[in-house]
Amino acid sequence: MNKELFVSWLENVKEYKKTTIQDRVSNVKKIALHHGDLDQHFKKDKGVELFELLTYTKQEHRENVACKHDIPINGNLYDGTSSYRQALRLYMEFKKYELKKNRSNE
Repeated sequence: MNKELFVSWLENVKEYKKTTIQDRVSNVKKIALHHGDLDQHFKKDKGVELFELLTYTKQEHRENVACKHDIPINGNLYDGTSSYRQALRLYMEFKKYELKKNRSNE
């Protein structure tokens, strides 16, 4: 993961505030820690498999179904998983942006 480019993209393209950027970077780092390099997930299937692991419905939460991912969450599993999924969505959007930018520079 290229943290500096991701942070720059969040600041300049998405125009997120510093605290939101810190939260999203922390989230993607934790996803990578437990599920592997996000750049490799992007290359493999654009993160599809990882998105499936981070899918956790309100119904599953009500029924106390275990999450499919390996990320420990202290607190509400539905909200925590949703935050990780949102961070992953942002990172995959960033990767698509970088890919498109690099192709246009060729």
